[in-house]
Amino acid sequence: MIRSVLPAPAARSLLSVWLAACVVAIVYVSLHPWRGWQMPAVSAFAFLSEPWPRYWTWLDLFLNFIAYLPLGALGAGWLTRRLPVRPAVLVAAAGAALLSCGLEAMQTFLPSRIPSQGDLLANTAGAIGGAVIVAGIGPARIGAAFRSLARAGPIAPDSGSGLLLLAFWVALQWHPRPIAFSSGEVAPLLATLAPGAQAWLAALHLSVDNQPLAEAVAVAATTLGVGLLTRELLRPGANWAVALPLLLAAAMKASATASLLGAGRALAWLTAGAQGGLVAGGLLLALSLWWRPRPRLLTAIAAIGCATTLHNLSPTNVYFQSSMAAWDQGQWANVNGMLRALAIVWPFAAIGWCIRRLRRHD
Repeated sequence: MIRSVLPAPAARSLLSVWLAACVVAIVYVSLHPWRGWQMPAVSAFAFLSEPWPRYWTWLDLFLNFIAYLPLGALGAGWLTRRLPVRPAVLVAAAGAALLSCGLEAMQTFLPSRIPSQGDLLANTAGAIGGAVIVAGIGPARIGAAFRSLARAGPIAPDSGSGLLLLAFWVALQWHPRPIAFSSGEVAPLLATLAPGAQAWLAALHLSVDNQPLAEAVAVAATTLGVGLLTRELLRPGANWAVALPLLLAAAMKASATASLLGAGRALAWLTAGAQGGLVAGGLLLALSLWWRPRPRLLTAIAAIGCATTLHNLSPTNVYFQSSMAAWDQGQWANVNGMLRALAIVWPFAAIGWCIRRLRRHD
């Protein structure tokens, strides 16, 4: 009987966190836009007995396969802590198939979504593929590889949730924002929950003349906050690695801008305000890396809060809005919807993580 060799509680916690995040992401994307719910005229599972969809593309099937590939792998890896490898693979694949079937059925209640057998089969195939990869490589080898990477890399133990936060922050850079690296825009949420509060927030907006300064300060604060959050996840002596999330985010931002405006304008997001903010934030980050953990975390909280406030108070960018109106999201509409939601939640989750981390340094 072969069992997983991930004995450390930190490794098990990391696997659980990433598995939960994968499930949440799949559920959100599958049921986007989360509005317009209505009772269908047919059974929610009628799609199972319908003919093969008339309109489908290989790209759709490929994206569904790729989306469920990590779910199958993470599920199988998590289950091998309690089951032998083969039953773990079967249970992980079956669980992913049931999740996909349930989500496809729930799409019946959304007029803008169309459940299909093709999606279900591609999702199930992706989950099976991920689970089989884990079984083929072997939990023992995977565990040994993770431990070797952990020993050789700059990441400190018990950093799973923090790494997930950073991964989300890098990913959300794909969705264009009026201010580079910005997040936490609450206006769309207020428009739904409290329209009066949205009008109150609009009255507090800064003047257009203050836009360049607000952008520079917001980018500097984000650079400082994310850098200090990264520093909390690193081993002593690995300060060089604080730049990695920022570099990945810049590359993601350039790729997103190129897809929106063309390859020749991949750096259009790097405005004068963004450039000044990156330089100022980088200098502040370099000076604060040597502080003790508690001052670093308190500064990260203040910086992320400052950046979020400025993002919500910045005046409307008409040029940005016109560019977004011309953007054909195509196959990525559901993913972009998830990134928009993630951008709203991220700074508040990051602040909560920092507050929780502070307790370790009391």
